Amino acid sequence: MFRQLSNPSRKKFPRQFWLMFWGLLLSSSGASMIWPFLLIYINGKLNLPLTTVGTLITINAISSVASTFLAGTFADRFGRKGVMVLSLFADGILFILMIQANDYLTFAILMAARGFSNPLYRVGADAMLADLIPQEDRPEAYALIRMVSNLGIAIGPAVGGFLAATSYDLAFYAAASGMGVYGLLMALFGRETLHADQK
Repeated sequence: MFRQLSNPSRKKFPRQFWLMFWGLLLSSSGASMIWPFLLIYINGKLNLPLTTVGTLITINAISSVASTFLAGTFADRFGRKGVMVLSLFADGILFILMIQANDYLTFAILMAARGFSNPLYRVGADAMLADLIPQEDRPEAYALIRMVSNLGIAIGPAVGGFLAATSYDLAFYAAASGMGVYGLLMALFGRETLHADQK
């Protein structure tokens, strides 16, 4: 990945691609700070059996599947940038609300909400990349995005584990901050790539 980044050919990608690239490193690191420890956190907070807590993952997955079917329509109707920013801010807010949650029903609602919001970013980002990058350059662009996402997933649990050893709340706030910073950068500096005639 780093050899590709140092190659002069990186100049063929527009600035917005690199905003998405570095932003994804931030957001994927943030999200993966929480996910590996989430059930342990909820189990300790609610003192419920792990089998009961595990149903929250099922709720999250069902909501995510439903959102995936709708996300493309939303991205075409409201714009790629709009659904991406909405997803990032929503995820950040949901992480903070999880700190305040104290019962199963609240966690179930929050997990369902995150399951719904998360695919909005992925679908919006995929569509934005297709809008930004010429067809012949897309394999390289998508490969770079996949690699930086995996890098974030590798970094996040290590940082999250370090923070959680002090306080789980710190890990949630750090994850929320990553989402919020990327969302703000996209809102301020990203441009909408969906043309009016595509709606």
